[in-house]
This record gives sequence, structure tokens and C-alpha cells, in this order.
Amino acid sequence: MSAPTKRSNILMKNNNFRIKLISFLICALLFLSSRRGFAHEPDKVYQATKINVANQAVMIKYDSVFGSILAKVNLIKADKDKNGSIDSAEKNLFLFSFAKDIISKLEFKIDNKKKEIVYEIGELKELPGDHMQIRLNFVILINDLAKGKHSIVLNDNNFPDVALGEMNIFIRDSGISKILSSEQNNRILKCEFSYQNDIPAETVVQQETKIEHIVDQNKSITKDNGLTGILKKEKLSPWFIIVSLFIALGIGVFHALSPGHGKTIAAAYLVGERATIREAILLGGVVTVTHVGSIVLMGILVLYLSEFILPQQMYPWFNFISGFMILIVGIFMMKRSISGGRNALGHHHHDHKHEHGKEHYHIPEEKLRLTNLFMLGISGGMVPCPAALVVLMAAISMNRIVFGLSLILAFSLGLAIVLILIGILVIRSHKFLLGSNAQNKFVEILPLFSAGFIILIGIIITIKALVSAGIINIKF
Repeated sequence: MSAPTKRSNILMKNNNFRIKLISFLICALLFLSSRRGFAHEPDKVYQATKINVANQAVMIKYDSVFGSILAKVNLIKADKDKNGSIDSAEKNLFLFSFAKDIISKLEFKIDNKKKEIVYEIGELKELPGDHMQIRLNFVILINDLAKGKHSIVLNDNNFPDVALGEMNIFIRDSGISKILSSEQNNRILKCEFSYQNDIPAETVVQQETKIEHIVDQNKSITKDNGLTGILKKEKLSPWFIIVSLFIALGIGVFHALSPGHGKTIAAAYLVGERATIREAILLGGVVTVTHVGSIVLMGILVLYLSEFILPQQMYPWFNFISGFMILIVGIFMMKRSISGGRNALGHHHHDHKHEHGKEHYHIPEEKLRLTNLFMLGISGGMVPCPAALVVLMAAISMNRIVFGLSLILAFSLGLAIVLILIGILVIRSHKFLLGSNAQNKFVEILPLFSAGFIILIGIIITIKALVSAGIINIKF
């Protein structure tokens, strides 16, 4: 075998190895980060109601555990004088207003007759992990209830389904009543009871334990947020602020390494477009600015519209817009890949005239690339991270808005740094592994593959967002 032939075979083997290696790296990246768009799930509301039929009255204990976002919103609402703390008068006023809202969506019937629910007393308690527990006691008078068999129906329409983690309604025996049958169907409890009997102790203990188990379980749903802990520091020295910003940056970096946050889509885009390092840095910058802006926007919406719409109802629509923008970018990339693309055809930009009659306008290649890059960056940063939203709510509740926004900016920069580094790694690996063989079939189909992948992810995110919003019903 001649020397040129051996050299050709060696080059072919090296090239095949490069192709297999980059294929493996890309597939591994796509697999490890494929959950983009679904890492941002806001926390929920967990609710337990305990009903006790007593002498001439029905006692209802209404126990709600709120996730960190809504917990901070409740604190902001309760702090009427905006001094960063809640006194007993503010707490009682908030509980009365909160109970009034709960009662308006709570229906209680005995023997198919609607009964008036009266608020008696309440308790507000902050829990670990920035959670909050609100306990309300309601009373329903049944002075005219005769002895014998009766029925109860409780219908609880508080908290939309998308915000509700769990709802449990219990009814227990008492000294003068015995539960004959009970059944909970989602938000409705139906039961029959006899209005005179001794209390079975085992039943009471079992139900008390079950309710307390729900509360204890919800205390650990969200771990303590390190950034909100920083906000609670009484004295803020310059050195403490500087160190805090670096801590927030580090938390953002580690948070970005978890599944999601657009790493996969960014990598697919940068490879498919054969982007430059400058474009990777620009993409990270757009994500940072958009992320901070989206947190502020949702924070404003939560504060002023929480009576009408909860954060859990907003997130699906943020995800929908994000997924739709990703889909549009993928379609543009696919169109350009099919038509040849700038690199595949190897042509340069120049002014030219058309022989046919009507003039038409071509969007400049560079402008189209920047448009796609900005759309992708906006879509990657527009879904607010719940942890960062909690920081904003906590900052508002403690009158430390500037410091809170600074922590959020540092946190978002941490996300951007990871995105930029991954982008640079992908670009460098792409250029090194594929070498200069521009005619390779793999090189030609790579933009098409990237565009198809981005379209697929855009479709999945869009559909899942519509499912979360309750617009369509599909089980994944």
C-alpha cells in the first residue's frame, strides 16, 4: 500500500473518530439537560380541614401551608405600615381579611340546607424553608338540629388546582355525634352522622396524627433558601454585602448545573449556527437581563394581582411564550438549513439584482442571526426561577429591595456564566473535533439536526405549558 493511501486511511479513521466523539458529547449533553423549561416549578399550597360536630355547633379547623412565594406575599400584605415587621394588630387584621376570602369560597350544608360560616380565631406562623402556616377556626351554629341521622356536604373552592398540592378534609366523631359514612371526592366531602354517641378514642388519634403528618411533611418541601437567610442579616456592612454577592453568584452557578435553564437548547443553537464565542457571551448576557426583568415583572404581578391570579397560574403562560419563541427560532434555523445556509453554500453577501419583475426584500443574514439569538436568550431567561422570586418577595417584605435586586442580579449572572462556559466549550469542541473538513456529511446535516431538536423541544415545552394551564388534557 502506498504512503498516500495509508495517510488517507489514517485521516479517514481520525475523522470518523471525531464524528463519533462529537456525536456522543452532543447526545450526552442533550440527555443530561433535556428537562429545560420544567425545572422551574413554583411551590404549592397544602390544605387540611378538620370538621367536628359538637353540641349545637360544628367546629371547623382550616389549616393551610403555603410555599415560600405565597408565604412572602402574605407577609407583605400583612405588613400594612411597611416597616418590615408585623405586629399583633396587623396580624389580626390580615387573618380576618384572609378568613373572609376563604369563607367566600367555602360552602357548608346540613341536610341540603346552606349554613353560615363564622370566623372565630386564627393563627399565622412562619415555618422552616420560608413556608407559612395559617390556621383558621370557623363555627357553624346548629341550635335547631334534631337528634338522629343527618348529612353534611362541604365544598371547598379555595386555591386553583394548579396551585394546590394536596387537599384533605376530615370529619371526626365527638361525644354527641358518630360518623356513619364519609367520602371525599376532590374538593367535596360528603358524610352521614348520628347526632348522639360516645367518642371512639382510636378514630380521633388516627385523624389528629394524619393532619399533623401533612403539616410536618410540608415543612420540608422547600429547603431553606440561602439568599433569604442573607437578607435577614440585621446589619449590612460593605464587606458582608460584597461576600453576599459572591455567594449569590455561586448559588446561581450551582443552580444552573441542575437540569433545565436552557443549556441544551443553547448548545444545539450554537452548534447548529456555527456561532462565535462573542455570540455565546451575548446569549448569556441576554439571558441574564431577561431573567432579572422577568423576576421583577412577575413580582409586580404577584403583589398586585394575587387576589385574582397566583404565581402557579402565571408560570404555564411564561413557559408557553418561552416554548413558542424556541419553536419559532427552530423553524427559522430549519428553513435556512434546508435552503443551504451561509456556510453550507459558502457564499458571501453581495448586492444583486433580480431578473423578474417585482422586487423583494431579503432579511440580512447577520440581522436574522442576531434576531434568533435574542429570541433564544429571551426564551431562556423569561421563566423566573422560584428561588429568585422568593428573594424578591422577601426583600420587599423586609424593605431591602435594592439589596435583594443585587442578589438576584448576581444569582442571574451565575446562571449566565454557566451558559456562556458551556457555549464556549461547545464551540471549541465543535471546531476542534470536526477539523477543517467542511465537506463532511456530518457537518452538512448538523445544522439540520440542531434545528430539528430545537423545534422538538419548543413543541414539547409549548404543549406541556398548555397542559399545566388546563387548556388541553394530555398525559405524558
